[in-house]
Amino acid sequence: MIARLAALLLALVLGLSACGASTSDEAASGASERPAYADNAGEAGAEQFAGYWVDTLNEATTSGDTKTFKSLAAPDCKACLDFAKRLDTIYGSGGHVETDGWQIEKIVPEAGATDDEAGLMVTVQIAEQQVFAEKGAKPQTYPGGRQGFRLHLVRNDGEWHVQDLSPR
Repeated sequence: MIARLAALLLALVLGLSACGASTSDEAASGASERPAYADNAGEAGAEQFAGYWVDTLNEATTSGDTKTFKSLAAPDCKACLDFAKRLDTIYGSGGHVETDGWQIEKIVPEAGATDDEAGLMVTVQIAEQQVFAEKGAKPQTYPGGRQGFRLHLVRNDGEWHVQDLSPR
């Protein structure tokens, strides 16, 4: 079950990595107002940002609006932007995703965090997902489960961004 979940996450996160989108254009495509706590400096600020990032991912997954989610990624976070592109493809085809999303269970900061860079090991509980890939499609159901991720965060101009996202 965990192997299937990991495969799903990799497929969603990396599924469109060969599509050749201009990730720097996508990351620059406007951001909505962030809450102030999401950009506090240092290790505590990085942890607060991780919570905001998960909330934004959940919203993008169920609404199809990836604008804010994309704005939280550094221009070279290919996994982040590929995930957003996958959602754009699903919703652009008239499909949708039904899920209760991700819930953070644990965050463990890696040693060496600074005010402007941090690595976090994040464990999330992922709810079951039903993915309707396009309008009228039968749902593909993916079981939920626990998954670990490494988030590498960087701060530029006072704002945190996900530099890299990788399953663990």
